[in-house]
Amino acid sequence: MLGMSGRLISRTTGASWLPPGSDAEVWAADIDSIDSVGFVRNVVPAPDSVYAYPTAWAHVPVLAVDGAADPVVDGEWIDLERARDALGTRHWWPVVEHRLTAPR
Repeated sequence: MLGMSGRLISRTTGASWLPPGSDAEVWAADIDSIDSVGFVRNVVPAPDSVYAYPTAWAHVPVLAVDGAADPVVDGEWIDLERARDALGTRHWWPVVEHRLTAPR
């Protein structure tokens, strides 16, 4: 992982949204030159016909957005007061929680 360092903070073994036998890992990380919160790593040892991402690992960054950015897909930004209730069950939430509670 050139330019990346991280610490595994959560793993969903047998992630139902990935091909059978795959896991989703959530990492707290710093990525050079980006305000990174961390990343999700899909670990897919045997892709099926509908999985279109890199194998055996696909890294999906979780980034901090400062200021007023418009969403680029359908949806809306929510504030921190609503975030835990609305998003706390998502497999990537542990990396956000890690960022919110980490000493600065």
